[in-house]
Amino acid sequence: MIRYIFSYFLIGLVCLFSVSAEAQTYKFTTLDYPGATRTVALGIEGNKIVGYYESASGVHGFLYNGTTWTTLDYSVGIETIAFGINGDNIVGYYFDPNDPSHQVTHGFLYDGAEWTTLDYPDDYATVMSGIDGNYIVGYYIDSNLYYHGFVYNGTTWTPLNNGIIYTDALGIDAGNIVGSYATAGLGHGYLYEYGSATWTTLDYPGAYMTGATGIDANNIVGLYLNTDGSRHGFLYNGTNYIPLDYPGANSTIPSGIYAGIIVGVYSDASYNQHGFIASPVIVIADCDTGVADQLLDTGYKMSDLIAQCATNATNHGKFVSCVDGLTSSWKKMRLITGKEQDAIQSCAAKADIP
Repeated sequence: MIRYIFSYFLIGLVCLFSVSAEAQTYKFTTLDYPGATRTVALGIEGNKIVGYYESASGVHGFLYNGTTWTTLDYSVGIETIAFGINGDNIVGYYFDPNDPSHQVTHGFLYDGAEWTTLDYPDDYATVMSGIDGNYIVGYYIDSNLYYHGFVYNGTTWTPLNNGIIYTDALGIDAGNIVGSYATAGLGHGYLYEYGSATWTTLDYPGAYMTGATGIDANNIVGLYLNTDGSRHGFLYNGTNYIPLDYPGANSTIPSGIYAGIIVGVYSDASYNQHGFIASPVIVIADCDTGVADQLLDTGYKMSDLIAQCATNATNHGKFVSCVDGLTSSWKKMRLITGKEQDAIQSCAAKADIP
């Protein structure tokens, strides 16, 4: 059975209308590849999500666009993990079919047409985990089985060690890299600013161990472990750590974030793994609609358009009318249900806007 690699010690939006980030709530949706026994979501950009699933036929990468599932296999019969996505480019790793110990992995870049193997020079195993433009991050394992993070710009491999023998690099955005490192057997998350070569340790308050897994602008997601071994997710907005747990789950591991939407994996009561999408809910003036704040094809979120209604309305009636028009169009597009439409309209009607 495939190992869920993050690193050696991790194996085994601000709401609308001045509601604080700490008050943000999320709507969780399970993401299961049809017929799979395990689904793990690892990366997200726009409406595209990548990860892997396990079925009777083995382990396969996937690309999901909100409607269609596409299997991603480096080659027939080779176990493939899709880890990060940027535009049409997907990075990840596959297991060496000639390695009976199932330890050796090779990194890859897939551009939608061609697969390219990317291996850190003279390494034992390579994992590609995040991509942003021409920059790819990941980690390699040396002959002593030590983990080392790296950044690759298409030409040069730059190790990210900070004088520590156990590091990984899992996410990158605008030159900011997140991952984990270990000292004295304990794991810590980090933020590394590539341009200034500045390292910042990220530790969830009171946690036994912490790992950072994904980044988008000022928002970082990750997981923390308590002394009882339980695993929980978090969102860090640069100031506050906000817990993020799938309701009723035994463990939650967020792994990617884009425009406030978070993907990851959770274990249910029977310890089966499922992918998830966590979307911020639409909140209008202190009224929680319970409706996921979806990212639209235009690049705007639903809450952005509601905020435009609030900005442009000259009176409350026009604000409510504008929101009614939005929700009617979203319902026709089957983005929301009739019940969700009513919830948004009700909150808009109650709000003291403008």
